[in-house]
Amino acid sequence: MNKYITIVVPVFKVEKYIQRCLMSIYQADESLFELIVVDDESPDESIDIAKRVLAPYHNYQIKSQKNKGLSGARNTGLRLVRTPYVWFVDSDDYICSGAIEYLNSVIEASHYDCVHFGFKYRYDDRMEDSMIGCKNKVVNGCQLLNAIGGEFSVWRNIYNVNFLRDNNLYFVENLIFEDLDFNTRVFLSTDNIFVSDRYIYYYEQENVSSILHTITYKYAWSMLWICVNLRKFWIAKQLPKAEYQVLCYHAGRAFNFAAQYYSQLGKNDQKRLDEYIMENKKTLIYILQHSQYRLHRIESILFRFFGLDLIWNIKRKICKR
Repeated sequence: MNKYITIVVPVFKVEKYIQRCLMSIYQADESLFELIVVDDESPDESIDIAKRVLAPYHNYQIKSQKNKGLSGARNTGLRLVRTPYVWFVDSDDYICSGAIEYLNSVIEASHYDCVHFGFKYRYDDRMEDSMIGCKNKVVNGCQLLNAIGGEFSVWRNIYNVNFLRDNNLYFVENLIFEDLDFNTRVFLSTDNIFVSDRYIYYYEQENVSSILHTITYKYAWSMLWICVNLRKFWIAKQLPKAEYQVLCYHAGRAFNFAAQYYSQLGKNDQKRLDEYIMENKKTLIYILQHSQYRLHRIESILFRFFGLDLIWNIKRKICKR
């Protein structure tokens, strides 16, 4: 079997998890894949642990860089890839036995711009399957976005490297929730996505709740920035109606998360965010107006006259009913 996939693993403060992640990857024979570990200036023992795990193998490289965050580490890895496909695996997660062999067999069968698959949420006491829509068929990006729900993580896909490079599809750095922005642009740039019914990735939940309990200005700003950036993408691509409506739906969901985060910020951070909102209010209203979701269109009317805090309070009351 040929070597089709490079796995890119960004590393930062994951000394508790990195061994499990790498050992799960090396359940497959090293002749079947390449590995790029990106050391994003991790201050703990993560890289030392990684070097010990990788010592017996020859199909990897470790790239060290000044801290650029998750997006910057992924971009660094992507630029180093020499195989046809790339898989971004988070270093606190892990993959299932046979995953690499399975993905190689899918790639050998046909050429796809993207392969999309299922994953399992890993809790201390249980596993839960993710949702998969459009199983075992080739779809376009609009169809996948209509079926995907709210989980945009890049690790549930492998990507054709030339497709990404030819379309200038890279991660936006210094952004939170970068996967939402990245995958929306990726999916709406292709009509050649294979959706598998296999669950081959384990998404660790231990860190997730604690991270989302510490909401900062950057959380709310990132969601609003994504809305604005996707509007620019829509214009540049001249998307047809069905595609820009689904784009606006997911951007509208990002807007609602921004409203939720806004309600948890201090007054100084809210004031900072208000300035960004005033600069981009027309764009944000336009996004909401063109969503395929009726509630977003109602919110666009309210947002003309009121702030994010009121939008969130109204949304919360509606959801309680």
